[in-house]
Amino acid sequence: NGTAGENPITAKTLSANNELKERVGKFQILCNDVNTEYIVIQRGTPGLNIVKPDITFEHAAAEVIVNVEGNTEFTVASTPEWMTLKEMSSTEGELLADGVTHSLYSATDIKFNIDANETGEDRNGSIILSAAGKTYNIDVKQRKYSDTDFNTPFYRNSLGIRFTATWCGFCPIMGEAYEMAMQQMPDRIIPFNLHPTSSEGGLGWKGANTFQDYYNVVGYPTGVINGIAQVQNGEVSVTAKAITDLAQEAIDSYPAKTNIAATSYTTGDGQITINVQVAMKEALNFKISAFVLEDGIVYEQNSGGDDYMHNYVVRTNLTELFGDPVPNIAEASTSEFKITGELPSNVISNDNAYLVLYITYPGEPIVKGVANAHYINCGTIVDNAIKLGLNDTHEFRYEKQ
Repeated sequence: NGTAGENPITAKTLSANNELKERVGKFQILCNDVNTEYIVIQRGTPGLNIVKPDITFEHAAAEVIVNVEGNTEFTVASTPEWMTLKEMSSTEGELLADGVTHSLYSATDIKFNIDANETGEDRNGSIILSAAGKTYNIDVKQRKYSDTDFNTPFYRNSLGIRFTATWCGFCPIMGEAYEMAMQQMPDRIIPFNLHPTSSEGGLGWKGANTFQDYYNVVGYPTGVINGIAQVQNGEVSVTAKAITDLAQEAIDSYPAKTNIAATSYTTGDGQITINVQVAMKEALNFKISAFVLEDGIVYEQNSGGDDYMHNYVVRTNLTELFGDPVPNIAEASTSEFKITGELPSNVISNDNAYLVLYITYPGEPIVKGVANAHYINCGTIVDNAIKLGLNDTHEFRYEKQ
C-alpha cells in the first residue's frame, strides 16, 4: 500500500504427507539482486516401520536386539513369557536439507533377554508395539535345540570368487558367465566379487589385493571356485559350463564336511552380531570367514557403460582375512559361537548389504576332472558357504536323499 512495514509470506501444503519420513521443498525470493532460498519441511504421519516382521532366535538363552524405525514414541505392549524387555535406545534422525532440523524418523534398538528353550519344540510368540493409536506386531520364533543329522549329506554350496575391476574391459563377459552359471545351478553358487584398490567409485578394497596374491591371480578377470580351481575368461557359455562343472564336482567329489546355521542381528549404529552353529562330520582344522557384501551399486564399467550395476561386491571382512578357527572342533559335533563387527562406512545402502560365511580346511585338489579349469594348490579348500541377510536366519540344510 506504499507504506513501510512487513508483509507476510505464507507457504501452504497442498496435501497431507502420509509417509513416515519428512517431505522437503524449497522456494527462492529474488529481491534487489539478492536471491534467498527458503527450505520447507513437512513432517510425516506419526507411525512405525517394522523393519523385519518375522524374527527367529537360537534356542540358547541370550540378550537379543530387535530394530524398529519410526517417527514417534512407542511402547512395548506385550511379549511372549519367555522374553523380557531390558532397555530401548534410539539414534538421532538424519540432518535435513536446512542444515538445522533433524528428522523425527530414526532407529530404535529394543533389547530383550530371552530364556533358553528347553521345551523340545520351536516356540512362537509376538512382540506387540503401541504408537500413535496403532498397534504393530512382530512375530518371533525361538528354535528348539536339535541334534544335527550327521548321517545325511550336508547341502554343498560353492564359493565363486570373481576378480574384477572397473577398468577391466573383459570383466563384464565373465560377469555374464557367472550369472548364467547361477541360473543353471540355482542356489548352489555363492558369488563373491573382489575389486582391487585400483577399482574406482569406492568399489576397491585392499583385501582383494591380498586374495589376488594368495590365489596367484595374474590377469583380470579370473574366477576362483572353492579355492582350488581358476577359470579364465572366454565365450560366455564355455566359462559358465566350467563354473557349473566345478560346482557339480564339489558336490560329487568334495562333499561338505560342515553345515552352517546362523542368525544375524544389527543395531541402529551398524553393529553386527552373528550367532553361528557349525556342524562337523570330521575333526579338521576348520576356519570360518565372514564378509559384508553389497548389491546394486551403480557405477561406470569399462565395456559395461556408465550405469553398470555392480553386484556381489565384497566390502569388508568381519573375521581375519583367511578365517578364524572354529572353536571346539570334534568329530560328529556342533560348535556354537559368535562373530561380531560393524557395517563399514563404504556401504551405500544397508538394504542392499548382506553377509557371506564360508568354511575352509587344509587340503589340495585331488579330483581334477573339469575341462577349461586350471587347478591350483593354495593349501586350503572351501568346504561350504552360505549367504545370510542382515537380521536374518539360515538353517542347517541337507541334500535330498
